[in-house]
Amino acid sequence: MQRIKMNIIITDITYMKEKFCVAGYNYMNKKVIRLMPNGSHWEEKELKKIDGFCLVNVEGKYPSPSQGRQYPHRTEDFHIDLDTLEIIKSFESMKELREEIKESSSLSIQGIFKNNVKRAKYVPAKTKCKSLGAVELPVSNLEFIKENGKLRLHIKDSDNKEYNVKVSSKMIRDFYFKNGEDLEKLNEHVFIFGENAHVRIGLARAFSMQNNHCYLMCNGIFIY
Repeated sequence: MQRIKMNIIITDITYMKEKFCVAGYNYMNKKVIRLMPNGSHWEEKELKKIDGFCLVNVEGKYPSPSQGRQYPHRTEDFHIDLDTLEIIKSFESMKELREEIKESSSLSIQGIFKNNVKRAKYVPAKTKCKSLGAVELPVSNLEFIKENGKLRLHIKDSDNKEYNVKVSSKMIRDFYFKNGEDLEKLNEHVFIFGENAHVRIGLARAFSMQNNHCYLMCNGIFIY
């Protein structure tokens, strides 16, 4: 496949078991992109290559059918050469960042995934739809909760449908655990900066123990 140089705004930095998933928005072609160094996920030391949520230029290529993962994740996968990554701009505020990525938003969570969300929880593996996106909501429609000892986000979206999703955002989880898993403090800290929220929503990888479902996750929140 042909190598491409691409400007991407980093929007999603999420925890996996031992690595990290980094994704962003290409405002030129209005596509969400998952940046995969050499076709894999990021090591912790590699995160130093980026300045949090920033605009980068990087060279890479889309995987061939034989290299790529199955849908829905293959929709956004882009294999990058990390040595070519250059930071172009860092954003001074969440409001400034949100203004640059607002066109990546959908009207509802079902809208992100082409109405393929089942039981308000998951998208079946191999579904040909996005695996990453965003919605914009009043902060009053969001609340962090703890369920079975796990941090989750309760969401009521513009369809008036309710979702209870795992929080995978590195930024949110780092604050939560640094502050003794204090839910009240987390809710106050995240939602104090404005009345509206740009909420990044992604799909977890499919696992056989979960019937090959790709479960919804909160990849990040930007308040404006």
